[in-house]
Amino acid sequence: MSTLSLIIKMRTEQFDVKDVDPKWTIADLKTAVEKVTEVAAADQRLIFKGKLLKDDQVVEATGMGEGSPVYLVSGRNSNNNNATATPSPAAPTATPTPSTTQATSGGATAGGNAPNPFANMFGGGAGGGMGGGDFGGMGGMGGM
Repeated sequence: MSTLSLIIKMRTEQFDVKDVDPKWTIADLKTAVEKVTEVAAADQRLIFKGKLLKDDQVVEATGMGEGSPVYLVSGRNSNNNNATATPSPAAPTATPTPSTTQATSGGATAGGNAPNPFANMFGGGAGGGMGGGDFGGMGGMGGM
């Protein structure tokens, strides 16, 4: 019976896991990975060829071969039923109250279209902007 050597890649580190039996489940592989990386098996998520490996899968069925890279992401699995989580209190939400009596600086009313953020740019009003100032009298063309 031949065994495999796999490369376990983490964010900033890389580990070799030797003597991996192709008949192992991913849960068995996680136990071997734990010995090398010191990341608890319950906190491991192993990814091979872009797919999250499930604990009941068999190593050889995943297509892993000698020297295959397996990516390890550490963190609690969201499907872990043993983890207890306390719900956080709901954050209060603010509901904006529209005002319909005043016009905004961009020329649109609060109840109408959104204001144009460029409306008052370069001292121009409704005439298109860029006239006057340091740009000359040709609307920003510098008197060309």
